[in-house]
Amino acid sequence: MNQQRREPFYAGGSGCGAMVSGSGGPPSRCTGGATYAGLVMFATERRQEVWLSFACEQHVDRLDAPRRMLPRDQAVRDERRRNEQAARSARPYTQPKPLALGREARELHAKALRWAAAHTEAEEGLVP
Repeated sequence: MNQQRREPFYAGGSGCGAMVSGSGGPPSRCTGGATYAGLVMFATERRQEVWLSFACEQHVDRLDAPRRMLPRDQAVRDERRRNEQAARSARPYTQPKPLALGREARELHAKALRWAAAHTEAEEGLVP
């Protein structure tokens, strides 16, 4: 279980959440097209949260239990994109939220990892 993220990751966005270094500038979000969905777990002693997140093919390894996007993932991504556009336009919007918190987050994350372990990549075509 990857609870301690070593690389920054923006879990609540509509695109690839990987943060990449620019040419001498601060890290920014990857601009690659997100084609995979998976979980990202953030955990401290006091708080645990698990997010449905997206990544491009280059950064799919930063997701836990990754799989190719399903229509329901695309619906979440589209809703997040609409909210991001509304926020940029100073219109009302809904901020993204984690799928689960606390014990529920730990249980959901563990269940997803078990699912991923039970499905072979080649058999299901889940990841490249």
